[in-house]
Amino acid sequence: MPRKRIFRENGTGTLRSDGYVHVMVENVRYYQHVFVAEKALRKKLPVGAEVHHVDGDRSNNDPSNLVICPNKNYHELLHKRQKALEACGIPSWEKCRVCKTYDSIENLKGVSKDGRRHHKGVMREICNLNKGIVQ
Repeated sequence: MPRKRIFRENGTGTLRSDGYVHVMVENVRYYQHVFVAEKALRKKLPVGAEVHHVDGDRSNNDPSNLVICPNKNYHELLHKRQKALEACGIPSWEKCRVCKTYDSIENLKGVSKDGRRHHKGVMREICNLNKGIVQ
């Protein structure tokens, strides 16, 4: 399916349906956030680096809204911590894969094959209560 493009005012790029803005610079198409980050660094981004939008708005490419992450794992960690902060107010807590509530890592002692944590032992009873399961 072709992506919908919205042409912005002349010289400010094209807003794509995925939320990112593309700009043409000397006949080369760039993601605007990457172009802005490279301009701030005064060089190309290092290999593997990714640019994070602090407010989550992919079209807000103000330099104060961008963070250059050294790699994809770090970028994903920022998103994970932001979700936890918004959900429970504590960015270091993780989501239980079973009951979907946020809790401290000390209480999420079980780890599934895909690496996601869950309640185990006595805390599993709380997990089941959160899910509405009566044993």
